[in-house]
Amino acid sequence: MEKRSKEKIRNIAIVYILSLFLVPKFVLSQLINLIKADAQTVGISYVVIISIAISIWAIIYYKEELLGYWNELKGRRLNLFLTAIAGFVILLLLQSVFFMIFGDSIGETQNQKTIESLNIPIITTIFPILSILLGPILEELVFREYIVGRFKGKLPGVILVLISAALFAIVHMTSLSELKAATPYFLHGIIGSVIYIKSGYNICYPILMHMVNNIIAQLLIYLK
Repeated sequence: MEKRSKEKIRNIAIVYILSLFLVPKFVLSQLINLIKADAQTVGISYVVIISIAISIWAIIYYKEELLGYWNELKGRRLNLFLTAIAGFVILLLLQSVFFMIFGDSIGETQNQKTIESLNIPIITTIFPILSILLGPILEELVFREYIVGRFKGKLPGVILVLISAALFAIVHMTSLSELKAATPYFLHGIIGSVIYIKSGYNICYPILMHMVNNIIAQLLIYLK
């Protein structure tokens, strides 16, 4: 990864952390208390709108690198789609084994419950765009391209995969009580990171697998 690309992916990670974790925790929560607004409505609206804005910015900001990865796959794009689908199937099998072992005791993270109970018309309308298209690009840039790709050679690959997967699971939790419920996210992080490394650090692979996963997840939510 070139120096300029390293700086850009670092900046994307910084904006992601500041906007979606530090601001909600230390600024937005205080504002909600001050104006006595509904915390869930304001919180989810903020996260969805800011996530879309950051995702669009990140795609434009990192456009040259993303196009470079896509062009690398010329003549191998069928392999990209097959690998993404295979990764999703492996993830599904691992999650199925996990659910078979723990059954109903797993529960759901607050993140999942909030998504499934959205009743804000405009947010409900634009959320699928974030979930299926924009979100996977942003999250894979942060958790795979930055953590695994940016630090390759500085830490063993196995350690980077575990760190990436653990952080990916943590950002989908609101408390430690959701540790078991966040395990599917951890498994997703493992598979996504392994595919990323095995593909020669081409971010298109985990992005597409993430998109496939979220398409299926959205369909299941609508069918409930």
